[in-house]
Order: sequence, then structure tokens, then C-alpha cells
Amino acid sequence: MDEATPAATVLLSGGADSAAGALLTALDLAKGSTLQLVSHFSATSISPFQKDLVKRIKQAVPDITVVHRQTNLNRTAKRLDGTGFKSEPSSRSRSLLFLALGLAAAQRSGKPLLIPENGFASLNPPLGPERRGSLSTRTTHPRFLTELQEVLTQVGAYGLIENPFQQLTKGQVFRQVADRIGEAGASEYLSATHSCSHTDARYSGVAAGSSCGVCFGCLVRRASFHAAGITDTTNYLCDDATGRYANFVNQKSVIEAMYDFAAEDPKPRMVMRMSLPEGYSPSDALELCRRGAGELRAFLS
Repeated sequence: MDEATPAATVLLSGGADSAAGALLTALDLAKGSTLQLVSHFSATSISPFQKDLVKRIKQAVPDITVVHRQTNLNRTAKRLDGTGFKSEPSSRSRSLLFLALGLAAAQRSGKPLLIPENGFASLNPPLGPERRGSLSTRTTHPRFLTELQEVLTQVGAYGLIENPFQQLTKGQVFRQVADRIGEAGASEYLSATHSCSHTDARYSGVAAGSSCGVCFGCLVRRASFHAAGITDTTNYLCDDATGRYANFVNQKSVIEAMYDFAAEDPKPRMVMRMSLPEGYSPSDALELCRRGAGELRAFLS
């Protein structure tokens, strides 16, 4: 029997935004529809989060079909000619690979690939020196997505991409989930996601899949639960009373940088450096950044 054409295709990374987008999309589909979720992982600790979220979505929306396409791709140790690769500690190609996998899956339906990411993170304001210039990813930046679609269209490839959360902060995304499934349900579902930047924690003796609670990803996540009025039941290493993970947590903490960023509202000059695409109002970008900074400030104060 041929597989039904999906009514929607969503990238599901295992993070809170993608999980929110996948669930909200599922809730909006007509009975009998097919939802296609596309996941990619290189760190094996992320795979269980993705599978668990798919299970939760199926349970929450039992009257649709959920197809999960999960791919594990890593670079081999050697090139095709047998020589070794040069050292490359970054994962810069991961995002483009993820997009390519999603677009390949979405092409069959002829509908946009949904990449749920809160607009504040997509604009990617420099929260600290670690996030400036080439040190920071712009996978869902509106200009990048716009120009990527233009390039793909010009070469005859499939390139329909849409970010349903482009105008929202992460706290507002969380609130949307709570409005649809209740605060208790949102707490359980969103707490089951993974937002920590440090998938290499196991190398420091920390359990795989742990969340430090003090990296950028964790702090924005925690601020979003607070802003949305939703209980966060995530186990963060920074909250461990035994102090077993104190060294790891201290090494990863960016709390001071976050305090500095959130101390006051972003200035217009920040937006002027963002290289927005045509049609994206700088005043809208500034207002969104101020809302995002406000969520961080309210949590950290």
C-alpha cells in the first residue's frame, strides 16, 4: 500500500521549539491526515528525545498518521581516498544537512517545509562574545531562509520553507502550547524536550542527554517556561544539591553574559547589524528583540 501524501512536514530536532511546532501542526490537521516529521542527529543522546516526542504526539493526536523519518549521519574518519580529514570541531554543516533532508521529504507534498524556531532566536542577537559573527549559527535567520529559497528555486530545486514562529518569542511559543493542551500538559510535553547546547556532556562524566541549565539554550528555555507561566520539570545539572557537577556547570555557564545582555532593552543599532531581508521591518525586529530580552530579564531578576 502506498504511503499517503503528507499534509505537513516539520523538522523535529528534539528541541522545545520544533516539538511545539510539530504538536501544534498535528493538532491543526484534519482527521485522517498524515504528518511527516523529519529528524537528524549526530549525537546519539538526542535520538531518544526525538523518538519520545513522536510517541507523545501520536498519543495526543490519535486520529492522524504520524510518519517519523529519523536519520543519523556522521562524517567518517577518512576521505574516500583513504586520507584523514583535517580537524573540524564545529558542526557547521549540520544545519544545512538537516534542511536538505527536510526539503527532500517535503517535496513529495509540494507544501512548505516547516522549521519551527522562535523569532527572537532566529534573529540571533549577539547575547555575548561567544555568539558574534561566524561564531554563531543563523540557520533560521529570515534573510538566510529567504536567500536559500531563492537559490534553490534558481537551480530548479525544491525550496519552500516556512518558519511558523518567526514573529514570536520562545515564551509566546510555549504559551501557545499551553493554550491548546493546558498548562499541565504543556509542562509535561515541553519538559520532555532537549535544549542544552552541550551534547558532549558525557565526556565530562555527565549522563548522556543531561541539561546543564546554564548555557544559552538552557537559560532561554528556562526563561520561556517562566514567561509562559508553565512549570519546568526538567532536571538541570546546576540544581543538583550534591555538587557533583559543579565543575562542569561552572565551565559551561554564561549567566554573567546573559545578565549583561538582558540588563536593558536592545538598542536600534543591534537591529541595524542584523542584515534583515527585504520586507522585514527593522522596527518589528527591534520590538521582537525587546520582548525576548524582557523574558530573559524577568527570569534572571
